Amino acid sequence: MPDTPFAQLYTDASTGKQPKLRQDEKGRWRATTMWLINTAREGRVLSAAGLPRYGDPYFEADVLAAAPGLKVVGVEIAYSHGSDNATTQTGGWSEATVEYAQPEASGSTPLPFAGQKWTEFESSVTATQVYLDIRASVIGTGPYNKPIASGRGVSKDFGSLRAVVYRDLTEADFVALLPRVNALQFEQVVNGAALQLPPILGGSVPYTIGAQVAQYHQFGYDIAGPGVIRVRHVLRLNPVKEQALDGWNGPLIPHALSAHAIYRREGPEGQAYGEPVAARVYPIGPTDGSDFAGLW
Repeated sequence: MPDTPFAQLYTDASTGKQPKLRQDEKGRWRATTMWLINTAREGRVLSAAGLPRYGDPYFEADVLAAAPGLKVVGVEIAYSHGSDNATTQTGGWSEATVEYAQPEASGSTPLPFAGQKWTEFESSVTATQVYLDIRASVIGTGPYNKPIASGRGVSKDFGSLRAVVYRDLTEADFVALLPRVNALQFEQVVNGAALQLPPILGGSVPYTIGAQVAQYHQFGYDIAGPGVIRVRHVLRLNPVKEQALDGWNGPLIPHALSAHAIYRREGPEGQAYGEPVAARVYPIGPTDGSDFAGLW
């Protein structure tokens, strides 16, 4: 029966094959280690005991303390010398070069590791039709009697900020997540409780947003690496919590896109009149935050 090959780490500096660490211009760490494996068959090297595999953390705790997240990102195998015993399939020698990097060390696209997460922010401008002026500075405490252009309204540009939360998952976790994000995206749910988003890429400060400020907008994914699915949660952010107004019936004119859209009664010639009402356009999640919990 063939023996299990084993890997030995080169540590002798005189060989030039000892472990090496280097820091790039962005302050991120990389490392290289070389290993000697007692088989001449490159395919058998893959099963060698002690040889680091893709995604394994660096093997020394003090190095990991100084370079958090340093993991295997590549393994190169080459025949060295000798030949294997026909029975044990060991006796020859191969070498393996193992490359390590921190998750953000590859530039704008982080290396894939299950559990990794970060947030990016995007800004855009869109236009919507505004039918009445509800600014407190203009109308005071009410009544809401400032229809624009006799209720015909005017097109107004609105700035929109989106948060894109990335998370690397195993395939099993990805499949388990799908029913939840399908429901959130279908209804475009607004958060009922405060949320904490992961830090920006390479950062350490999370971003906290209040209740009824984030709307689950889109979901996407990519195959980031072996066994790693990179998920994108896209949230549309409002500057402040929406304020609801209650109680109105009849034909309605939308005021803005939000969790609560404000409307006016519409007259026979299309003009707006009377007090406005806030109609629930998008559902607001539970106040315990259970709908968004565990997404990242």
